[in-house]
Amino acid sequence: MRNATLYYSVLGPAEQVEETTKGLLRARKFINRELGERLAMKYTPTLRFALDETAERAQRIERVLRDIDAQQRQESNAEEPDTEVR
Repeated sequence: MRNATLYYSVLGPAEQVEETTKGLLRARKFINRELGERLAMKYTPTLRFALDETAERAQRIERVLRDIDAQQRQESNAEEPDTEVR
């Protein structure tokens, strides 16, 4: 294995994602050196970092589903006739 993709995620604003990405890129040589010392492989893999947006997408899907549910409840409440209890 000559290449390795490391997926990472950041739960926070875009600025935090940017800072984390910059930090990982700055630490790439250090991480590569540590891997070379610890792995029993002929070659140390070249590292590539990739932002994993799975958690963000899941939150977005959940938000959309909640909005749809709320809208459907609101529509079903509007369709029911008002019944007054005396």
